[in-house]
Amino acid sequence: MEQNSLLNETPERFSLCLRVQEQLQDYIEGYLDSVAAEAVRAHLAVCVICQRNYDELRQTIRLIETLPFMSPGRDYSSAIRAAITPKTGTQWWKWRPPLRW
Repeated sequence: MEQNSLLNETPERFSLCLRVQEQLQDYIEGYLDSVAAEAVRAHLAVCVICQRNYDELRQTIRLIETLPFMSPGRDYSSAIRAAITPKTGTQWWKWRPPLRW
C-alpha cells in the first residue's frame, strides 16, 4: 500500500508550502521583490504540489482573461438603498414590545 507523501514531510517543509501558496498570486502578477520571487521559483522547482497549484492558478487566470467583457445590466443600487433605508416616521428607540405584568 502506498503511503501519502505529505505524512512523511517535515512540518517546516509543509509550512513553507503554505507560505509559497499564499504568494503565488503575487508571484504570477509580478508583485514580489526579486528575493521573494526567486525563493518562490526555487520552491516550485522542487515541490510537485506547489507546482501543480501554480499551474492550476495560471490556467484559471488564462481562462478568465478569455472571457468577454460585459457591460453591467440594470443598476440595482437605488433599489438596494431604498430597501435598507429606514422608513421615516418610526424611530427605532420608540419601538418596544408591550410590557406584561
